[in-house]
Amino acid sequence: MGDWIWNIVFAICTIGCAVSFFLYGKWIMHQERPVGFWANKPFSAEKIQDVSGYNREYGKLFQGFSVAPGISGLAMLFSLEIVSMMILGLWVTAGIVYLIRAYKNVEKKYIFS
Repeated sequence: MGDWIWNIVFAICTIGCAVSFFLYGKWIMHQERPVGFWANKPFSAEKIQDVSGYNREYGKLFQGFSVAPGISGLAMLFSLEIVSMMILGLWVTAGIVYLIRAYKNVEKKYIFS
């Protein structure tokens, strides 16, 4: 099999991941109850000042997080393997750290201690 097949498979996987994160963010924005972070301890809606604002910002985090794998997949379609891998590598390292820190800021803004 040619290398281009693997480029297409990689692009399908990363773009699919990007679409999943984007749609999850969209889903979060439309929830009436607060949606917690992956490893977050459970909390009640009463601890949140503005549930719709919290969910909106939290959803935007996931939608923003979907950009890097989408760009990585598109780069792979154009046979820019090195660029694609660098983007993906930064996304799974620095991107995760950014996501956690950004969520902590959302938490400080909306959740009562």
